[in-house]
Amino acid sequence: MPAASAPCPLCLSSSAARPEPDKTWFSGFRGPELVRCVDCSVVYLRDYASAVVETRSDDYVRSKIVESCAGLGEQDELFVRRLEWAKSRVRGRRVLDIGCGNGAFLLSARESGWQPLGLDNSEAARELLAPTGIDVRVADAVEFLRDHPASFDFIHMNHSLEHIPHAAETVLAARAALLPGGLLYVEVPNEFDNLVYRLLELVGRKKKDGSLLGRSKPPREPSPHLYFFNKKSLAKLGARAGFSSFEVHARRREPLELNAAEAAASLSALLGAGPFLTLTAQVASG
Repeated sequence: MPAASAPCPLCLSSSAARPEPDKTWFSGFRGPELVRCVDCSVVYLRDYASAVVETRSDDYVRSKIVESCAGLGEQDELFVRRLEWAKSRVRGRRVLDIGCGNGAFLLSARESGWQPLGLDNSEAARELLAPTGIDVRVADAVEFLRDHPASFDFIHMNHSLEHIPHAAETVLAARAALLPGGLLYVEVPNEFDNLVYRLLELVGRKKKDGSLLGRSKPPREPSPHLYFFNKKSLAKLGARAGFSSFEVHARRREPLELNAAEAAASLSALLGAGPFLTLTAQVASG
């Protein structure tokens, strides 16, 4: 990750990044600090070191993959809708899932008639999917994409970009790995610019010094995320990658059942500050 004098890793701005002490505290970091780029607004972890952020270990990744298997039913429904959406926009059926984790997306893709390929940095993903016969490569995302130019009709990243040290290079490499007319779909959490966080921050609940209303407690472990995106930073990234067309949305997912949390997410999405951000981008057909 960049040093204090380095440009923004996302937009390459040379303007000095602004420290975010409250967000650093609330995210559980005790050493590395979060800073915000004054140009593209991305919040990122400065002075990143794998020795400091222990959640980069393979054991941690393996535990999260196993944990995520509990929500396979909801994931299946979400991914089927997403694949149908993509199918109407591309000609071919070669799909790459970066950060494939428990393989839910890949399994849905195969059932929907796609030719799936998974990419992950953990052997756990490949071991989990080995009985299914789905091919999973364990490799650095940027290197893999650069080695496979113009190879895929659809590249999918579901809550993986925020974990990748070289996030911008990954998106740039993904564009080159897409075939003419190819489609990129990225979803990341909207952690600091969603409506609920904004309101709680306003009353001091997300601040280290707190307020008369008290304050939230930071997690015991530091966040596994290296980047905290908003709509502006994702749009800057799409433009830098050179996509012929792209869209960025703050949204919620379609719920399987209505509850208070989903109602809050729906209101947030309507006000442009939903809990999830999506970047959808397409290469010119040529």
